[in-house]
Amino acid sequence: MARLLIWLVLFLGCCLLIFTRARVQSDISLFLPAAATPKEELLVNELREGPASRLILLAIEGGDEAKRAESSRRLAETLRTSDFFVRVVNGQETVSPEEQALLFRYRYLIGPEPAANDFQPDTLRQALNERLRDLRSPVSPLHRQLVARDPTGVMLAMVGEAQGQSQPAKRYGVWFNESGRRALLLAETRAGGFALDRQEEAVRTIEAAFAPLAADLGTELTLSGPGVYGVLSRDLIRGESSRLSVTATLLVCLLLLAAYRSLPFVLLGALPVLSAVVAGVAAVTVGYGAIHGITLAFGITLIGVTIDYPLHLFSHLRADEPPPATLARIWPTMFLGALTTCFGFLAMFHTDFSGLAQLAVFAVTGLLAALFTTRWLMPTLVAATGSVDREPARKVRWFGHPPSLSRGSRMAVVGLALLALLSLIFLNRSPWEDDLAALSPVAPELIALDRELRAELGAPEISRMIALRGESAEEVLRACETLTPALERLRAREALTGYLPPSRFLPSPQAQSARQAALPAQPVLAAALAEALADLPFKPGFFAPFVEEVEQSRTIPPLSLRDLEGTTLGLRLASQLIDTGRGWLAIIPLAGVRDQEAVVRAVAQAGVSGFALNLREEMSRLVSGFRDDALVSLGLGLACIVAALAVGLRSTAGVVRILAPVLLALGLDLALLLWSGQRLSLFHLVSLLLVLGITLDYSLFFNRCGDGPEFRCRTLYAISICALSTLLVFGMLALSKVPVLAAIGRTVAFGVLAGFVMSMVLAKPTEGPA
Repeated sequence: MARLLIWLVLFLGCCLLIFTRARVQSDISLFLPAAATPKEELLVNELREGPASRLILLAIEGGDEAKRAESSRRLAETLRTSDFFVRVVNGQETVSPEEQALLFRYRYLIGPEPAANDFQPDTLRQALNERLRDLRSPVSPLHRQLVARDPTGVMLAMVGEAQGQSQPAKRYGVWFNESGRRALLLAETRAGGFALDRQEEAVRTIEAAFAPLAADLGTELTLSGPGVYGVLSRDLIRGESSRLSVTATLLVCLLLLAAYRSLPFVLLGALPVLSAVVAGVAAVTVGYGAIHGITLAFGITLIGVTIDYPLHLFSHLRADEPPPATLARIWPTMFLGALTTCFGFLAMFHTDFSGLAQLAVFAVTGLLAALFTTRWLMPTLVAATGSVDREPARKVRWFGHPPSLSRGSRMAVVGLALLALLSLIFLNRSPWEDDLAALSPVAPELIALDRELRAELGAPEISRMIALRGESAEEVLRACETLTPALERLRAREALTGYLPPSRFLPSPQAQSARQAALPAQPVLAAALAEALADLPFKPGFFAPFVEEVEQSRTIPPLSLRDLEGTTLGLRLASQLIDTGRGWLAIIPLAGVRDQEAVVRAVAQAGVSGFALNLREEMSRLVSGFRDDALVSLGLGLACIVAALAVGLRSTAGVVRILAPVLLALGLDLALLLWSGQRLSLFHLVSLLLVLGITLDYSLFFNRCGDGPEFRCRTLYAISICALSTLLVFGMLALSKVPVLAAIGRTVAFGVLAGFVMSMVLAKPTEGPA
């Protein structure tokens, strides 16, 4: 009873810790490698927090064009009042009054760069004629308000630039795609793309705002973007975890009930599994503060592994032997199998992937918890359960003995396995999957929709950008200005369709001072304006505010980043001007890149400190490098396993006999996966560790000496039930809609089946029936 009390205290303590502190994460970036260099740090940061990751793309379909346009206007008006968004643009010229006043004051310093003749009489007269045409047409209120103070239209040009360089066509005053089938909007969230709770709130806000429009106008809304798909992925992972955990538990319980025909056995067998899951979640929570949904789902797979420990005990019970003695008899083999499995997973703990380290902590803690629950608690509970049939002798004898193959037959099996492994030489593609997008559970058609909407909106690509470095914000803004002419030439050559440097919204102090120096003095501007107004129907003195404000612009201090704190423009710039603590970075998102090499050359030839990035390619390269490091760590783990076997078995021949079926099973698993079209990711490596541990357990028990044919008979029965339970759990996992979970399921299911067969047929022959 004392042991049961200790177990209950520990179990309830872990449960209390989980309920009070555990948080489930679904940020797939946890399975990105840790950044080791500034460039790698930028890669990870931009995937999580970059400006492109904050964008939500909206498309309105259904109804006629007028209704789609009305839906766009009303939706944008509602969303602009929400604190979840930095900006919502749909082609309308909308700027908040406070920000409009600030930008208007600095329009000649931060607006589109003026031409040398902008204030000459001919240029001014052309602008005045355009304003006359605007006033005679149904223009927006902003146009009418600004005519007297901004006849050259600088403010309106600023508003247009703020909405993007490559804009969709307008119908009914808002953005549409070329066919007119969709009205388009673009929303930038305050939260980064991987802050999924905030992204979910933003998505729900959009959906709530659109619901009455759908009812009134019969239109439909489609959303895409990193945040939208991140929320979708999280919900899918949560749903799959719940569904798989319930289904796998029920299937294993039914299997145990069929195998042992004892409800107490089923209930007792659940204790090591519960211990494993609870201890694993608690350990990860203590170590990392939260647990990833994939790690939690992976924990479900421990049902198919940790259940093996009580099954070995149940299958080896005898009427003439008390349960503690039975467990003591099989304990050395059970302990050696668990220890070697833990060595394999410990190799992952030293990887630079936080998510994989979580998996390692969960697996090792869970395995040890299940093992020692079986060792110290189960025999006492089995002995206390008087109604339990301790010897399923009839079923064991009916099941039979492990088959004994001749030496020639064994060599033939080994030869076939080696042939399958050697066939990989003829595989004419890389076996590795380094593309993170392949791990996403988002449907391919949704990813294609995102690309389509991004092209229609001219939105920056998530993966393409330029990063410029400097000692201060002013220095990186100056670097942006130096690079801009080269980027403009690339746009003219259609090497890219757009770029958005932060200097477009906030020129460097030097550039602002140069613009101030180019502004005409008040008498000069007044004379040029008088000449331009000749014969035009404007009242005398109508443009006096224009002349006065140009004069004021000649002496105001340059606008700084600090002046923009708390404004939507400041928030937008904060995602592009980054103080790293070691200097500053300016991020220039790119759109429609068709010639990445030309972009790289332009940056190199501009004489600026920085680099062009294709995040997808760079991250794949980074993942590839860390995968190689992980393989080295796994090799060290395998060496530790061999050492543990050598110490435990004290026989070189025994180590070879134990490892042969394990290595052959791993080889067959790899061959089957690769020839079926799979590419191997780090999650496949994790799965192969499971295969290694499970098959080691099978091989150790099949090759156990000194207990006679009856023990081998019971071992075959136990391992058969173990293998079936594992296949049930991982077979369910293989059907998951989440690629990571499906990869783990397929890999372990194939490997365990191969490991069971190889361990059985290559085991040391038995002498005969008991």
